[in-house]
Amino acid sequence: MALLRIDPNVLGQRKRKKMLAILAVGMLISGLQFGSVLHLWRFQNVIFPASPNSDTMLYTGSIVTSLPQPSESPRPIANNANDLNGSSLVSQPHNATNVVPNGTSLCEECWKIVQKAPRVNLSFAPIPTDSHPYMGARDARGQWGYVHNVYNLQQNPPHPQGWSFTKVLENRRYCDVRDDHWTALQRIQLPKLPRTVSELTPASATKILCAVYSSEPFHHKLHAIRETWAPKCDGFFVASNLTDASLDAVDIPHEGIESYRNMWQKVRSLLSYAYANYYNEFDWFHIGGDDLWVIVDNLREYLHSDEIRIAANGGIEFGSHSAFLDNETQVPLLLGCHFAQGGKLSQLYITGGPGYTLNKAALKLLVTEGMDYFQHKITSTEDVLVSRIFRTLSVDPYPTLDPVGAERYHHFTPGQHFNATRRMYHWYHVWKRPFPKNPIGPNHSSTRSVAFHSVNSEDMRHFHVLTEGLCNS
Repeated sequence: MALLRIDPNVLGQRKRKKMLAILAVGMLISGLQFGSVLHLWRFQNVIFPASPNSDTMLYTGSIVTSLPQPSESPRPIANNANDLNGSSLVSQPHNATNVVPNGTSLCEECWKIVQKAPRVNLSFAPIPTDSHPYMGARDARGQWGYVHNVYNLQQNPPHPQGWSFTKVLENRRYCDVRDDHWTALQRIQLPKLPRTVSELTPASATKILCAVYSSEPFHHKLHAIRETWAPKCDGFFVASNLTDASLDAVDIPHEGIESYRNMWQKVRSLLSYAYANYYNEFDWFHIGGDDLWVIVDNLREYLHSDEIRIAANGGIEFGSHSAFLDNETQVPLLLGCHFAQGGKLSQLYITGGPGYTLNKAALKLLVTEGMDYFQHKITSTEDVLVSRIFRTLSVDPYPTLDPVGAERYHHFTPGQHFNATRRMYHWYHVWKRPFPKNPIGPNHSSTRSVAFHSVNSEDMRHFHVLTEGLCNS
């Protein structure tokens, strides 16, 4: 879109402001991006990326209204390995008769969401293997059937703190920078006693599988990820188009070409691969691109909190920890940064920027009952489709703001959020407008933030050094 030039000598100040207002309304109605008209709208000292997920805003408006529904209902998949005739669905309507009335630890909106959602039997249900997205992965020689060791990074971590940090800390290049990122990250707190799996009892451990999608031309980005946050996950792999075990990259073929604009097909195959091979080994699955930075300690603390455990149990309170937790069924939870496309709550979705987090029930429901939707759709807006499928299956995005209304999952970098204001309009303001409790500016990010987006390798190492206290060593 070309930038509009207005000659101030022709238009008076009032007329010029009026013209800008008319243009703003026109662009909003037509679905054009505010972010691309840099002469008219910008955050104070901050220019955010032009769209929610690169191409997302450009295409979401038309996709949401024009996406075809499947020609027939998704085929049922048995919830028992011995019953393959499709007679019983994985998910069943939630029975609320034994649920404690609200007024406990869940917010009213949270309560309604988990009451609406189905309960899912947690036993593994077989899936097809003869077509996409269920065909699996190929090894470095191109042979099918490859199952990556997702514990490779934890078993063979990079040089302590990453080889690059040795040189970096000598000249304190990261430690001495006092920019907006530094200021923003001073607010971030990590658990005083990080809850790693080794510190928890086997019955209560929260095991997290982190999966990143990338492709061979961008494998250079994986070094920073593997040197910083990924080793804190309990398992890790990269869905790519080339298997490189040294980088935890796995060739997971998908329908269509390898392209950002075909991200939906790539993520369909990633999710199916994770379910088929690692479902029984992990409790949570965090999915995102190769430009996200995750504070795994905070993610683990959040997922292990009483609120999330109660929500996954359908709102049913339990005594000391898991005393009354139902270990056979679970309510699906979709966690992440909420966007309302065009400012409409009816088009609420979880943006893929900082990644989204699924519990076992959500992953199983999506893979076994959701993959028949939009089977051959070619689009980059995988986050919109994932959210829409979940909504069709009666699962709405679960609220993830902290108790004071601050964001845990962030679509931009720490400094960008910290330095932003509502002084001028930006698409982000519109898409966040239905969430008034979430402030813009210095208090936007939670002190227990979980993930940030649009983070390059240099900044990723910078953020890691600051949050891990390496400048004090």
